[in-house]
Amino acid sequence: MIILIIENDKLWCEYLFKLLKKYGYDEILISSTWKEAFSIIQEKNPFKIILDLHLGNSIEDGFFLLDLMLKHNIEIQTMVFSYSSDIKGITGDCYKYMFVKEVIPKTRVCEFSNKINKFLKFESYQKNQKQIFISYAKEDFDIAHRLYKDLKKDGFIPWIDKEDLIPGQNWKVVISDAIAKSSYFIAIISLNSISKKGYVQKELKIALDIVDEFPSSEIFIIPVRIENCTPSDQKLCNYHWADLFPLYKKGYDSIVKSLN
Repeated sequence: MIILIIENDKLWCEYLFKLLKKYGYDEILISSTWKEAFSIIQEKNPFKIILDLHLGNSIEDGFFLLDLMLKHNIEIQTMVFSYSSDIKGITGDCYKYMFVKEVIPKTRVCEFSNKINKFLKFESYQKNQKQIFISYAKEDFDIAHRLYKDLKKDGFIPWIDKEDLIPGQNWKVVISDAIAKSSYFIAIISLNSISKKGYVQKELKIALDIVDEFPSSEIFIIPVRIENCTPSDQKLCNYHWADLFPLYKKGYDSIVKSLN
């Protein structure tokens, strides 16, 4: 997920960049003007925005960008900071924009680390608080685990056996219960998963039985291919799949779109 930093102070850019890297974010874009920033927002659709209101000699450029986002119905969650002495007044003005989730004085550097971490983890979508079961063949654990980590980093609640089962549990019972309690079922499709017998087939059968209870317009099962193959189960073929190949990010973004 892309994080956009809008800041024209080189030292602050370096500080924010290192902070985001520390929290595990690798796709970081930086802009120093409202015009360039708005172009990036339209083209790249970043996950979150961190904005310094003082892009020019005053805060007008920062507010102009916020007005543009509002005018174009852009609702990307935004964190704002400012050097202004009238921080209380600015805070009230900023929160008039529903997509602004955090406002902080630029003088309080000590607060930045915790504030930014909290902001990046904040999600307003209720669906992101619903469980996502990830089903996979054991040979495909690496890609399944990568998907698990990325979803967790982006505020979702994924469930995968290697992370969520604990010693002593009856794993068959717990897995069946986890599928039943999940709002989404991601089926990792590969030559491994379609050609072998095992519990991965049982997981899919449970999910297909559950989906029969859903309205046809609702999403529950999300097939995700990791290589060029066709699901062996005809029911699964009825669902449009996402591909994590040849470009992982493109496929991942389509999964997130379904979850949202």
